[in-house]
Amino acid sequence: MNSKDLAIKTLKPILITILIVIGGLWIWSHRDTLKVNWDTVLVMLGIKELKANCSPSGTSGYLYLADVVQEEGSWCWVASAKVLTDFFDLKWQVPSTDPPHLMLYPQCRLYDIGKGAPTGCPFECCASNAPGSDARCLENGWPKYVFDNLPSPITYDYTNEPLKWPDVQNQICPISGESASRVPGRPFIFYKQWFARDVNGNWIQDENGNPILFAHTSVVEGYNEDPVTGRKTVFIDDHEIGGSQVSSKAEIDYVCRYRLDDLDCAPPLTGHGGDYYNISPPAGTAPPAPE
Repeated sequence: MNSKDLAIKTLKPILITILIVIGGLWIWSHRDTLKVNWDTVLVMLGIKELKANCSPSGTSGYLYLADVVQEEGSWCWVASAKVLTDFFDLKWQVPSTDPPHLMLYPQCRLYDIGKGAPTGCPFECCASNAPGSDARCLENGWPKYVFDNLPSPITYDYTNEPLKWPDVQNQICPISGESASRVPGRPFIFYKQWFARDVNGNWIQDENGNPILFAHTSVVEGYNEDPVTGRKTVFIDDHEIGGSQVSSKAEIDYVCRYRLDDLDCAPPLTGHGGDYYNISPPAGTAPPAPE
């Protein structure tokens, strides 16, 4: 290696380091004008772990929950229920283990619970040959099937109407009575419903010839109101990943995609179905502490 090559080899990492430092200093000096989510950047770099965040003004709030992708095509209701059982840190005692082994509920067990299948039932959706090979493990359902049938039930309120914006805020970031500031709250579940056509343009019907009403549940875990435009959005876990998606999370328009009451922007033949809100842990279980 000649002296020129040696000099280049020596100087290259130094120059790269200098450029990185200069770039970092420039970004930091413009941090107030750049539209960058610094929390996300720090998390990507492994420097910081995201915690629930509620703005004092109430314009935004986010709970930063883990993605829960539904493991079967009909299991959106199971995935939504799992978000809440994980949120409340509820555990399942795995049978036939010595000593007893506790783990967060897997989706297959929540399905069994939701369908009223106790341990020892003729079929178990956590068995190695299920659920894909057993149609009894692929049925539709609702989150309440899980909440009501847990060993210690999760309580909730239900409404067919979409929550008003102040109610959305108070679910995710309720106002603390002592300090009058907003503190991390809890997620809630909503579902949309729609009629669908087949590839030939005909309504998909049941055995009696009636159009089938489809539904899909999602979990709302955050909200934002743009201070300039006033546009309101909610952050959801849709439980589905398709195409190039790497996350089941999405930010959707409050009016067009949550309330679904603006015909100019809502998907055709799609409407708001209902909400499970004020979701609370089983009696005697402490809710997650604000972080």
